[in-house]
Amino acid sequence: MRATKALHPYYRLVRQDLKGKASPEQMLQIVQYIGEVLQKERIVDWKTSIEVKRAVRDQLEDFLFDVVKKEMEIPLSVEFIENFINNVWNLATKND
Repeated sequence: MRATKALHPYYRLVRQDLKGKASPEQMLQIVQYIGEVLQKERIVDWKTSIEVKRAVRDQLEDFLFDVVKKEMEIPLSVEFIENFINNVWNLATKND
């Protein structure tokens, strides 16, 4: 997936929250994954769908724990992950 203007808010969020913890390449990988999940789950009225919100949250949580925390070895707390996912969802619903 190539970088698009739609992903800029997520990149700014990732850069702000992971500055000093993640490399630019890791940040880009995280942003691309966020974009892929949001694109895959986008359906009619997705912003108000509890099922879509749950699916997005579950996929992001799994990615943050399994890939970012374990594979990339970036230290993330449970509280950080929860806040980060909430921020991603808020950005997604406001910037669509």
